Amino acid sequence: MKYTKAGGTVGFRIIQKGHAPEGFADYDFVVKDNGIGMAITKNIVDMMGGTIKVKSELGVGSEFTISLRFKITQQNSKRGVIKELNGFRALVADDSMDSCASVEKMLRTIGLRPEWTTSGKEAIFRAKYASQEKDPFQVYIIDWLMPDMNGIEVVRRIRMEIGDEVPIIILTAYDWADIEQEAREAGVTAFCAKPLFVSELYDVLQNASRPVKTKDKAIRG
Repeated sequence: MKYTKAGGTVGFRIIQKGHAPEGFADYDFVVKDNGIGMAITKNIVDMMGGTIKVKSELGVGSEFTISLRFKITQQNSKRGVIKELNGFRALVADDSMDSCASVEKMLRTIGLRPEWTTSGKEAIFRAKYASQEKDPFQVYIIDWLMPDMNGIEVVRRIRMEIGDEVPIIILTAYDWADIEQEAREAGVTAFCAKPLFVSELYDVLQNASRPVKTKDKAIRG
């Protein structure tokens, strides 16, 4: 992030590889950017028994691949549908289409009917319209920093339309300590850090969700 200029891209992929010994899993962590380079501490990778490779081309960017082997935990961490939210609508607002698509997939595994937009202003309009149509969103996930409107202001305006009942989660790649009080006052229910994992999203929604009233259940599509 430090060496990639505004308008550039930094990509991060995790690839699970086959043929690992029983009880273990092999992964490649691939970081790619189109900036001038990226510093990664090789000592950490060495201590974990892994390898690191780099491909770099002047004027194009760099790609780093870290290969690590992990022991598989015996604890069953499988998470399924959240019954209080099963079948209900969710709205994701993030200026990154990749982020929207990723969160959408996660929400589907939890049992929601997700939709997304890259505009904060559109998120406010859709919140109002959904309420008027009697098919409201039961979960909102809003990016903190969007080009057209600050995420906290988006939350504040959505709360004016929908009230205080449904959870609204702020999604951010930054430390939210400095904005937490303002965000809570605006109506933010919880925070999730980027990159977002389905386990974290599940736990946040499980804690934030409330039993949905019978009259609300009748409006599911």
